[in-house]
Amino acid sequence: MDLNNFKRDYKFKSEESYSDGRRNKTLIVSCIVIIIVLYYVFKYI
Repeated sequence: MDLNNFKRDYKFKSEESYSDGRRNKTLIVSCIVIIIVLYYVFKYI
């Protein structure tokens, strides 16, 4: 694998993910909330 290509691709991806970071963070937080709610629901069944 070409290291320079990998570095450039990684840089591009990290910049891309930085712009997607806000949406990603919201998605992660909502997933965590859903998991917690499911945990409590199954705990009380």
